[in-house]
Amino acid sequence: MDDWVDRLRGDMEVWKQNTQNTPPALQVEALYALVETLCQVFSIRVLGGHREYPNQKGEDKYCPGNAGMELVAKLRRSTGLSEPSVL
Repeated sequence: MDDWVDRLRGDMEVWKQNTQNTPPALQVEALYALVETLCQVFSIRVLGGHREYPNQKGEDKYCPGNAGMELVAKLRRSTGLSEPSVL
C-alpha cells in the first residue's frame, strides 16, 4: 500500500533523513509476551495490523509508518496466527 506519507519518507531518505521509527527491543519483547499470553488464554487465530482494521486494505488511509506492519508480519510467522480476511 502506498500513501503520501510513504512517498514523502522515501523522498526524505534520498537526502539521508531517516524517518522510519524502529520499536525498542524491550517494547518488541513485551509485545511478543502479550500476544503469546493472549493466545494461551483466548482462542485467538487472527492478528491484524493498523492498516488491516477495519478492512482498510485498498483505502487510502494515513499511515504513520511500516514498522508496525513489519512487526505484525513477524508476529504472525512466529505464532502461526493468520491475517484478517478481506470482507
